[in-house]
Amino acid sequence: LQSTLLTALVQKLPELAASEDDDDGSSMNNDVPRLIFSNIRWLDHIVDTSALTMTFVECLTVLASSSSSCEKTRQILLDAISTLPDILNDYNALVVSSNDDDDGGDGEDGQSSILATLQHLRVEDPSLLIPCLDAVGSLPLTDSQFEDVTRDALEALANVERWALPALTTFLMNNCPQGSSSLANEVIEEIRKLPLGKGNYDDDYAMDTSPNGGGRDDSEAVMIESLSRGFAHRSDLTSALLKAIKETTPGNHLPADIWLLACVATANHHKAKVKSIIRSKANNGGFTPQLLRQSLSGNGTALTSLFSTSLCEMADGLLRSSDNAACELGVTLYEILFEDFKDPMQRSDVVSSLVTHICSGVGVKEAEVDAAMRVFSCIIDNGNDGPRALRSFNPLLLGMLEFLHQMTTSQVRRLFLLLFAAGGDKNDEMTSGLGDSSGVGGACDDIQIVIEKNLSHGQIANKRIGIIGTVAYAVTRSAELLDQQNSMEVEETDATFMPGGAAVASLPIVKDITEKIEKAYSKCQPVVSKSALDTNMTESNMVTTSNSSGSAAAFMLDELCHAVQGGRLVQEIRDWLDEKYQLEFEEMFVGDFEETEGAGQKGSKGAKDDGLDPQQIPTDPQDLAILNGTSGFGLPGELRFNIQDAESHVYVKILPILSSLTRNSREMLIQQLCPMFRLMASLSDERYGGGGLSEIDAMLECPLLMPSTESSGMEFEDLSATKQWVVTSSYFFATCWVRELVNNFIFAADTSTPQASAITSSSQGFDCKDAQQKVIERLKALIDLEEELRFTASKCFVFSPPGLDLLPAPKELYEVHSPNVAIPEYDPHASKAQKKAAAAEKKKVVKRAKEKEKSKSKMLKVKKKHEELLSTRALGALRPLDPQVCCAIGFDGLSVIPASAEGSQCLSQVQVTKCGGPVITLLLNLLDKSLSDILAEKKSCAFNSGNEERNDDNPYWAVSHSSKSNAASAAFISSEDSSKKCFDLLQSYLNSGVFASLHEHLAIVAELRCGQNSTDND
Repeated sequence: LQSTLLTALVQKLPELAASEDDDDGSSMNNDVPRLIFSNIRWLDHIVDTSALTMTFVECLTVLASSSSSCEKTRQILLDAISTLPDILNDYNALVVSSNDDDDGGDGEDGQSSILATLQHLRVEDPSLLIPCLDAVGSLPLTDSQFEDVTRDALEALANVERWALPALTTFLMNNCPQGSSSLANEVIEEIRKLPLGKGNYDDDYAMDTSPNGGGRDDSEAVMIESLSRGFAHRSDLTSALLKAIKETTPGNHLPADIWLLACVATANHHKAKVKSIIRSKANNGGFTPQLLRQSLSGNGTALTSLFSTSLCEMADGLLRSSDNAACELGVTLYEILFEDFKDPMQRSDVVSSLVTHICSGVGVKEAEVDAAMRVFSCIIDNGNDGPRALRSFNPLLLGMLEFLHQMTTSQVRRLFLLLFAAGGDKNDEMTSGLGDSSGVGGACDDIQIVIEKNLSHGQIANKRIGIIGTVAYAVTRSAELLDQQNSMEVEETDATFMPGGAAVASLPIVKDITEKIEKAYSKCQPVVSKSALDTNMTESNMVTTSNSSGSAAAFMLDELCHAVQGGRLVQEIRDWLDEKYQLEFEEMFVGDFEETEGAGQKGSKGAKDDGLDPQQIPTDPQDLAILNGTSGFGLPGELRFNIQDAESHVYVKILPILSSLTRNSREMLIQQLCPMFRLMASLSDERYGGGGLSEIDAMLECPLLMPSTESSGMEFEDLSATKQWVVTSSYFFATCWVRELVNNFIFAADTSTPQASAITSSSQGFDCKDAQQKVIERLKALIDLEEELRFTASKCFVFSPPGLDLLPAPKELYEVHSPNVAIPEYDPHASKAQKKAAAAEKKKVVKRAKEKEKSKSKMLKVKKKHEELLSTRALGALRPLDPQVCCAIGFDGLSVIPASAEGSQCLSQVQVTKCGGPVITLLLNLLDKSLSDILAEKKSCAFNSGNEERNDDNPYWAVSHSSKSNAASAAFISSEDSSKKCFDLLQSYLNSGVFASLHEHLAIVAELRCGQNSTDND
């Protein structure tokens, strides 16, 4: 009776669905299907499960045919699908039923027919996917049926609409058989193919919405939660995913891999494995910043559940990594988190984490601090949005000022730029025109107090902080004015509203910048005290007055040079700097020769009598006295390293400054020589917006007023300690000067093929061949100077390079040895006892003589070692040569092949008796070092090159923004710019013929050693 009744009731459902509602029976028609399902669902026992199942299958087929056009029919269909698991809830009964069947398979066939029917319903009406999956997941299926269902779900995964992905992935994570590793791998492979991430959808797919009205981000957020829960309790699927990602080769990773790893990392027991895989993939190039940005950018809403559970911890671990690639990945991830998660609490977590990286890593992990600073720099470089977004976190950012004294120079630069950019409201500033004289306001007032306090401090370390803050303020404020000028040009504002040069120069913002620079520079000058004038320079006061901290003014000039090269200073400030420091340079370091006319009058000054070149008579009487040897200091001078046939009208004062009785001149003023010239060269260099290096070309060929050649020869050790210090210092600063000349003017001798924006010798205002010859002459002078410095520095124990403490001599060099004692002779008339005593005394004397000889030998070894250390220390403190100097290898003046030769294919016929030489040796050593530096793999994430005098890490560098630019371009500045510089340098070597000239030298060496014209001369 039960089976017949249930069959009749189920078969009645299509009729109830097709019946029309009327006013009297509408409620009954709606309630009858629910009563039928309710009674079937709660039956304690079903007599004939198979028959009821087949009846349900027929009913589902009939209802599905009209469900799309009738809402009532659809509701009955959904109730019928949800009731199926309750009918087949007794798996044992199902098995018994199938075994007792005459055909031996009707039970399983019935169950299979249910699965086929549900699959058909899902295919015909995709909106039924979720109810069908719920029903299938609750059915008591066999292992083989579960595998079939799982594979069917995998097929649907590739074609299903976005809104159904959460239900489908949840079904796969919950119902994939655990005993089948191959099926688990298939599930993982299909999940990895999901188009996760913005930009991975086509327009139609991205605009698709679910029947319930949810958007893409909502669906993906639900799917992220289901995947996270699934990976947390399905260790087999987690293992399959991690193994698949490990085995994927670089370049074949999909954006979904990043999402899935983040889902896995939400479980605490999987975090360590995920971090290890990400680091490994970052190091082998599998995970790149580009892949990370492609995967995560623009998906802040969908990834909200992963922000605090995994993404922040992933970024923290990557940034702390000692591997460069992993650290770069951490920089990009932090920037994405700040950019896409716009909730104030989330951004507060990102900023707090970065501040923690900086404050905890200062003085301990410089790479970590540099990386965190880079994240802030990338945020700031994102137009106006970045500074505005950081402005609300000023209290957190200002807390980093307490760690200024433990930071490196590069870190202090970035910190001040960050604080000034985020410290004030730029919109308020610009309301009254192009700037205001009251400063950027807000938190910047606190920063100005810190700058003033450090500038007024007596220690050089504190002054450096104040100097960097002043220059950072100038760059920030000038960049604001520059951006507004550019925007006005873009908007094509009427010319009457565009301020001219004089108008801009008179703006409050420009005056404010120049006043602050002037004030800081004045505070960097040494305080003149009563002891500033030393009338009696002795060895003792020469050593004690040596400033081991260096010159604050020199440091400020270098910092201004960074700012000029950064390209963010308006032209009015550049002009003011050029006028100010060019005048100071000429007054302090440059001397003039007398006019050519009136040669007879020159003789009255000593030109004819003392053998001086009548064309090079200084107008300064003190400098003339040094040349004549009549100065009060007593150290003769000489004009050296003049380029032959060059008509020099000026010379550089080196010996007059170092032999000055004014302590500030001889110890501080000379340190400003190279930095001030470098600033002048940067202002003139066309690469940085100048008019060309021809404006200062007189410095390239002018001679140096140095100590005479004899003073650095055999007579050097006979000089007093004071004169030794002067001679050694002269060679040290002269070497730095020549290096600085070569570094700057090597770009005026460019022989590479001009490109669209190339800077060549002609654009710098030079003749290429003439510039090359002068650079070669300076390289020859550099070799001589370095040899002289190597000798004098090793013999002068009272000299220490600027910024370094005096190196104490070993105590063995000051031990006093007793004079030689004659060995006593035997008295033939002495008694036996006397002879015995005399023999013992003789033995003691011989022993002392041997010990003295041994001590003398030891002292010579110690002295030699100390001298080598002194010379190495002095040469290591010189201003470094730019890698671009290697381009001189390709100059015609250093070529080993005569100009008349047709090429290197006839080397055996070319008459070349020698090749190489000191200049080539110097350049080859520099080339070897440069190639090693740019090609060697650097494990540490050191954004500061270690040489802060060069422009390797210049945070003042301008970042261009277009209307379509975003933080993505800024994020890759640091990582990609480094590689770009490497390839640019290699390209310049190729264009300048460096490698071609190197090949010629090697070919000539082979010919000279092994060819027909071989010689025994090595």
